[in-house]
Amino acid sequence: MWRNYLKTAWRSLLRDRLYTIINLVGLTVGLISFVFIALYISDELSYDRYHSQADRTYRLWEILDFEGAGEESSSMQFPVTPALLNDYPHLIDDVVRFFNFQRPVFTMQVEDLKFNEEGIFFADSGVFRVFDWPLIGGDPKVMGQPNMVVINEELAEKYFGDEDPIGKDVIIEGGIQLKVGGVMKDVPAQSHFRPKALISFITLRNFMGNPIGGNNWVWNPCWTYVMLQEGVTPEELEGQFPSFIEKYYPEFMAGQTSFYLMPLADIHLESHLEYEIRPNHERSYLYILGAIGFIILLIAATNFTNLATARSSRRAREVGVRKVLGAERQQLVGQFLSESILLTLIAVILSLALIQILLPGFNGMASKELAFATLFEPLNLIFILASALFLGVVAGLYPAVFLSGFQPVKVLKGGTPGKGKQAFRRVLVVLQFTLSAALIVGTLMVNRQFQFMQSQDPGFNESNVIVMSTKQQILQQFEAFRTEVLADESIEKFTIMNDILGEDHNVFEYNYEGMQPDKWQYLPSLIVDEHFVSTMGLEIVAGRDFNEDIKSDDTAAVLVNETLVREMGWGTPEEALGQRMTTPRGQERVVGVLKDFHYVSLNEPIRPFVLDMIKTQGFWVQEFAVRVKPGMDQRAIDHLEEVWGKFGSQFPFEYFYLEDRLDSLYQGQNTLRVLVALFSLVAIVISCIGLFALTSLSVEQRTKEIGIRKILGAEAGSLIRLIAREFLSLVLIAFVIAIPFAYWALNNWLNGFAYRIDFSWGAVAVAGLLSIAISALTISYHAWKVTRTDPVKSLRYE
Repeated sequence: MWRNYLKTAWRSLLRDRLYTIINLVGLTVGLISFVFIALYISDELSYDRYHSQADRTYRLWEILDFEGAGEESSSMQFPVTPALLNDYPHLIDDVVRFFNFQRPVFTMQVEDLKFNEEGIFFADSGVFRVFDWPLIGGDPKVMGQPNMVVINEELAEKYFGDEDPIGKDVIIEGGIQLKVGGVMKDVPAQSHFRPKALISFITLRNFMGNPIGGNNWVWNPCWTYVMLQEGVTPEELEGQFPSFIEKYYPEFMAGQTSFYLMPLADIHLESHLEYEIRPNHERSYLYILGAIGFIILLIAATNFTNLATARSSRRAREVGVRKVLGAERQQLVGQFLSESILLTLIAVILSLALIQILLPGFNGMASKELAFATLFEPLNLIFILASALFLGVVAGLYPAVFLSGFQPVKVLKGGTPGKGKQAFRRVLVVLQFTLSAALIVGTLMVNRQFQFMQSQDPGFNESNVIVMSTKQQILQQFEAFRTEVLADESIEKFTIMNDILGEDHNVFEYNYEGMQPDKWQYLPSLIVDEHFVSTMGLEIVAGRDFNEDIKSDDTAAVLVNETLVREMGWGTPEEALGQRMTTPRGQERVVGVLKDFHYVSLNEPIRPFVLDMIKTQGFWVQEFAVRVKPGMDQRAIDHLEEVWGKFGSQFPFEYFYLEDRLDSLYQGQNTLRVLVALFSLVAIVISCIGLFALTSLSVEQRTKEIGIRKILGAEAGSLIRLIAREFLSLVLIAFVIAIPFAYWALNNWLNGFAYRIDFSWGAVAVAGLLSIAISALTISYHAWKVTRTDPVKSLRYE
């Protein structure tokens, strides 16, 4: 029976080629978009789930809350790990720390080859028990031995080619000599961070004393992952944290510190803490894309249903003849559903072929590494086929039931095959364009919000600033290096900082007026020098800048922002001058108040902030920043490379522009903006394809009427209005319905931003004009065709 259905369905599709092509285009484009969105979402949801112990692995994070200041940190203190293992062996299977000296880039050298590399971490010996990063050579036990490193395949090929790297020497940062103890597979892209080299944690004993990190319960540079014992819930361990903190932490911190566990598989989409290894993505973005994917499928299905019911007059006599010959209604339903499913399956085949061609471009656009082969994994293939089957059934069910219900006597006499079909089609057109109009408004608002964030004045001048990561060997000759850098006329300013302004910061302890002498409050801070404010173009609203002629500024002066002044209750910026801000380095006082600036991205609100100085060059100086004269970039770069080679020839010269680095903080948002615009356009195109076909069928069904009107003297304008009025009025109704839905959804989304735009009625007006213009253009071909039709041919139509 089904064989006969499919054969008949195939003949029917070939008989009406235009209808088949229009539906195939709509379904294929819809399925391609849906599959791309599904692949993207699936990839985002799969992060870190490949680890066999992911369900019992958590990252430890902490909140330090000092009267609203402090931090929410993704990293922990050094001694937390051994203390946890010692106190809770019945709850914890293992704990692994990752540490990188708070330096994202290390210089790696093998003989004459040397490159700056990201992704180099010190890690505890249990790293390969907790994380499934399989070794293709060597032994994971080397992570318990000093001066050992495990590198990934990429580095093994880069530095050793076809040679076996096991046992070979590697030098890190020009002085740490290590032996390669293993080679691990490249860490999958679906990881919230991707280490390229892991150095045994015990190696740190040579650099930081014994025990590693000392007994410092304040400094928290270690990302710490806990693997629980089988059957232990995270709540059981979290319940122990208050007593753990009370036992080990300094008294001034214990009451303000809280620990929490975050599931490993949730980090990529849920964790937006300070000091993340790298920026994570937002789960809300997946909801947006998922909704668009569903809307695209719904519009494609609506097109199919609309066109099938619009063609009912063509199929009416066929149904009548079949019923007279004894066909049952369920048989006719099966016949029409088989056509729908066959068409959908053809669309699936076309979609897969086109996806293979388009996937590299989509990967570049979405910053992904999606593989075409993943579509043919059993679960993915089942999902695609099930989606196609569901689409075919949903799209074809109403037409099948509607067409199979025709009364044979009535349709064979030429009667009207149903009176409710036009109303139903109008409802579907309104649904399509309601969704399309909402997507247009959403696309405009998403674009405006992200443009707003990236166009905001950060409060400092990030243009023409070149940043270079420091090296200890250069810092040992700092004054000479600085003098050489400033010797060329292409260089305006030179400064140092311990983190990248606008991207990250640290927190330091302060004791201010009114606090007990033995208490400390941790405030977000940057360690800088006397030239930082002028180099970065910060604005001082009261007091003065650091002054290199005042030798005591490094131990007696701090600069604070306006927000800190307000939250401390110090009155005006002028009244804040002279306020005590004691640090472990001395009795410091506020000498200047800075206009508020965004020391991290605009995803976070401005909080109290301090600029402080540490005169001794060392660990706290991580970055050099150079302001270049406009138009002299290449000369400045050549000069910097020459000076770098003179003072640090053992390190490759690398730099980046601060403006580019800060733009990269919004990569996830830019990706969302592009994808939302692309798939919204797809939805609108599919809607227009359907509207084009419906207009064509409407004109065809009214051919005789139009011919009579032309003979009776109807002008071209009145005929165009006749054709366009019905559909444009439906589009207008759809737009009115879309406004409240778009308003509600977009306001909810915008409320998640620290800095947001208001809902724009201008965007609504633009969306309305676009909807009407696009619809009018879609209908215009048929309207123009009507004015060119010979009325004699129209009257011969039947």
